[in-house]
Amino acid sequence: DSYKSISKALTFPHNADKNLVFAHLSMNLEKACFKARKYELLAKRVLFFIRKQDFSCVGMEIKLSSPSAYPLEILPLLRQPFEEIFEEGALYRQTGVILSDLLPKSAFQPNIFESQLRVEKISKLYEVIDNLAQRFGRTTLAPASSLPLVKDNPLKRGKSFKIPILPIKLQ
Repeated sequence: DSYKSISKALTFPHNADKNLVFAHLSMNLEKACFKARKYELLAKRVLFFIRKQDFSCVGMEIKLSSPSAYPLEILPLLRQPFEEIFEEGALYRQTGVILSDLLPKSAFQPNIFESQLRVEKISKLYEVIDNLAQRFGRTTLAPASSLPLVKDNPLKRGKSFKIPILPIKLQ
């Protein structure tokens, strides 16, 4: 039996900082995608939510044009919906991401309009990232969108990032 969905959520001290809340969301996406890649699964849908201090919750669902387990492809799609539902001045305490409509990576057939070279580059990039994470720990690399978390708490659980965070752009 395979996973039907993969979810990651994190509760944090209440905060009204939009960048910090998005950083938590980004980190949850990173962790969910890591697990999907570990089990060689791709998601067709991504759901995300943000929970306020009063426990009210709002979220959105995004249907991916192409199945993915790569934050580099998914995270930019979350920014606009996040901006739409984030309420300035409200205190937030939790973010979460759910990858759903999962399919085995081996069953995925890219469409003719998709750049096969780009898909291969992203796949190889995350293969290296996953190998580094397994070899040196998950704090070895992190998405730049999670930098507010690093800046605010660089020695969480006695660890720090071992490799500089570099922007990655695939053409």
